[in-house]
Amino acid sequence: MKLMNVLVLDSHSIEDSRIGRHLRYLIGNSFDVYRVNYNFYDSVSREWDCSSRYGEACSGLDLFYIFNKNKGIKRRILNTSYLMGKAIVSKTEKTINELGLNLFKPTIVHVHDPILLPVASNLVKRHYGWKLVYDRHELYESSHKDCGINVARALEQLSIRQISAVVIVSNEHLSKTRQLFPKAIIVPVPNYPSIYDYNEKTIMDKINSLNQYTDIVISYIGSLDKNFDRDIDLMIRIGQEAVESFGSRFLLGGRILDAKLETKVREFSSKYSGKFCFLGYVQREETIELTTRSHLGLYLMKPDSCYWVKCSPNKVFEYLICGTVPIIRADIERKDEMAKCALLFDRSTSNDEVLEYILKLIADRQRLKKMMMNAKDISANFTFESVAKGYKELYESVLNNSPY
Repeated sequence: MKLMNVLVLDSHSIEDSRIGRHLRYLIGNSFDVYRVNYNFYDSVSREWDCSSRYGEACSGLDLFYIFNKNKGIKRRILNTSYLMGKAIVSKTEKTINELGLNLFKPTIVHVHDPILLPVASNLVKRHYGWKLVYDRHELYESSHKDCGINVARALEQLSIRQISAVVIVSNEHLSKTRQLFPKAIIVPVPNYPSIYDYNEKTIMDKINSLNQYTDIVISYIGSLDKNFDRDIDLMIRIGQEAVESFGSRFLLGGRILDAKLETKVREFSSKYSGKFCFLGYVQREETIELTTRSHLGLYLMKPDSCYWVKCSPNKVFEYLICGTVPIIRADIERKDEMAKCALLFDRSTSNDEVLEYILKLIADRQRLKKMMMNAKDISANFTFESVAKGYKELYESVLNNSPY
């Protein structure tokens, strides 16, 4: 008999890679696993398929209309009230009952988004023996503010008494997180990819076949929201220059909400047909395939971003395991280890310099091939399988009320 439930609450994409690795690990280690995926902001999704990915019991709550029917300050007030209120808790409890969760078994409520902390807090208050574990994907104290209010931090502070443990994505965040959550157990589970998601032969064939006649593939598949920290304009410029200078292929994937950006991207797709490729939303399996076939992968932050903090981006580690050279302008951890296989830039590096170094690397196929091989080699140091046991040990510690 399985002795523990894990109830995963999140508002990420249903295909989110970190959550997917988490779920697969739990199922593989004989936990009873339930997932409730919430939609607050995505009008298109959902046609969203909340069927089980790995054997977990899964369902979705579509709250898009509730969260978007009002505007301005009224919207903020009513949405906050809804998050803190009984209605969303009742909807969640109805959902987990339908999924068949045994309410009387010890249960870890594992939350992947700060917006769901009030729901999780209310659940653990209602149910004896339930514990809240918070998977903190980012340093929210450095994130964007809404009308001067850091909403994520406010929700964390409101829920702090119920948070038994915090999972963080980097060892670099330990000290700061301990200050913010002094009574919680803090455990790092970095954003490393799983070796089981990637085709080793395809990756090695790509590296070994690289020569002066190879069409270089550059890719970025991720957030295309210009209001956040990714330097979308620079990535598009890199794609355009690489296409014009070398006949390279540029793959850009993600949802675009900005009309001007969409017009620009579609114009380039038409002008450089077959070379500058806007893919729209890309599902997880296709993202892996396209990254596996790429030679360069972009991870570029805006230099004036308020979120210039030490980070552990899963995108970069995915590039490594795919033998794809990461092009990075960000403050990432493990820089010294990546120096031989990545182009690393800081916030003082101009866009022109970034572009110049990339074009030089594309031209130097011998150097590019060596860096691709180095990326693949060091990826062995960054696998999910090497850190995943942190979840199980943490849960046992939390339920036994013992120090980790």
